[in-house]
Amino acid sequence: MVISILGCGWLGSALGKHLANRGDMVFGSTTSHAKCNTLQSVGIHPVLLRFAPELEGDDGSAFFDTDIIVISIPPQRKSGRSGFFLQQMNAVVQRINRGTVRKILFISSTSVYSADNKIVTEQDANPDAYLFMAENLFRENFNHTTVLRFGGLIGPERHPGKFFAGKVDVAGGDCPVNLIHQEDCIRIIDSIMQQEVWGELFNACAGFHPTKKVFYTAMSGLLNLPLPVFRNDDPAAFKLVSSAKLKQHLNFAFKHDDPLAMRDF
Repeated sequence: MVISILGCGWLGSALGKHLANRGDMVFGSTTSHAKCNTLQSVGIHPVLLRFAPELEGDDGSAFFDTDIIVISIPPQRKSGRSGFFLQQMNAVVQRINRGTVRKILFISSTSVYSADNKIVTEQDANPDAYLFMAENLFRENFNHTTVLRFGGLIGPERHPGKFFAGKVDVAGGDCPVNLIHQEDCIRIIDSIMQQEVWGELFNACAGFHPTKKVFYTAMSGLLNLPLPVFRNDDPAAFKLVSSAKLKQHLNFAFKHDDPLAMRDF
């Protein structure tokens, strides 16, 4: 297959390396000249592209005429940037429409769910969430769009023991965590491509959900870092993300299903 990855950041670069090692031809976009050599070194053909919000950079003809495009651009969470992200995604849709590819894998997030103190499935997204609106831009324009809503991303160079180490008065200690290891992210994407599962929507999180206090205290301890201190009697709202649909539809088993047992960082 020929696969393009729009956004070769932490996840996109690792995915591209995996696909190239598998024998696929992989194009990967970056906004940095300096990163081109890094991408080439792992078998990815670099393309300089920026959506600001309109397309800038290389011509991109080959990039947008591949079998599959993976959209892996993390939205900026700063206040007032949601509108800019939606403008970017509109520009991406318009550019894809001028090419030949119609199989889209959109990397989304479980941030589309509100913290309503319950288990959430794919049908429970907040319709006002800007990331949900971005998902729909692709689903409405391309029938063969599959959306993956990943939980919190952890893995190589993202050791969760560093996230709250030494911090005090940390909120939400009794809330369940919704996390996924990078290796499982890549395995899920691979399964979707190999099984030709298009036009679907999946949550993707590890099946076990220890509390924030238990998990991050344990992870900081593994690194011998100062332990975080959580608030007492903190009634923070939570959500617990179910990946039951993904497991059943893809016949998928997580390699890292218990965050407390994760060690591959």
